Amino acid sequence: MKKRNQKNPAENVISAFGGVRPLSRELGVNASTVSRWKSARSIPQKRWKAIMTLAKKRNKSFSLKDLFHS
Repeated sequence: MKKRNQKNPAENVISAFGGVRPLSRELGVNASTVSRWKSARSIPQKRWKAIMTLAKKRNKSFSLKDLFHS
């Protein structure tokens, strides 16, 4: 049985903002920080508020459920 190639929550958010570097610039963090989120397949909870604020500012439709694995 083949596994579907699904992106994880971190990849979805990072992609929605144009990639690692654009998101890191928007959040004011190092690109290596965002890259670690992608590798870890999750975004630390302490960053959720900033991402949700940025999403609203950029007219991205995210909910908190989009930031973590269900």
